[in-house]
Amino acid sequence: MALKPCDNCGKEVKQRYASRWRAEFWLCDECKLTEKEPPDVKELQKKYDNIMVTTTYAVEGKKIIKYIDVISAEIIEGLSLFKDFSSGIADIFGGSASGYEKALDKMKSVAFNKLKKKAYDLGANAIIGIDLDYGDLRGSMLMLVVNGTAVIVE
Repeated sequence: MALKPCDNCGKEVKQRYASRWRAEFWLCDECKLTEKEPPDVKELQKKYDNIMVTTTYAVEGKKIIKYIDVISAEIIEGLSLFKDFSSGIADIFGGSASGYEKALDKMKSVAFNKLKKKAYDLGANAIIGIDLDYGDLRGSMLMLVVNGTAVIVE
């Protein structure tokens, strides 16, 4: 197993930690307990926000100067018994299943942040051809896979 340095103190970390501020953040056990917003998070978020994302295969008014790589982000979220029950009621009587809707919105947001981080790490400034695929696993988990192509546009 590869070890990586803690993003906060530099100690070796065995596995990735899902930070409140970054999708892929490496923190040691000590730093997890006292996690504070790292000073560069706002700056990184601005850089991620500047990455264009589109379902089309071109960016209008921009020329693609380099295709970098196909990138993807996968998110799997377990559903609580309450969400599943309330969705069943909505299915019987009609109406929206807000528990599922909120879970899907959250999953999409996390997936797009992960995708933008991957694109940024590769030096891309845009992601084209975005495709979202939703599914369920064993009836109690939702899955989202987002694919796209990291590119550099003028």
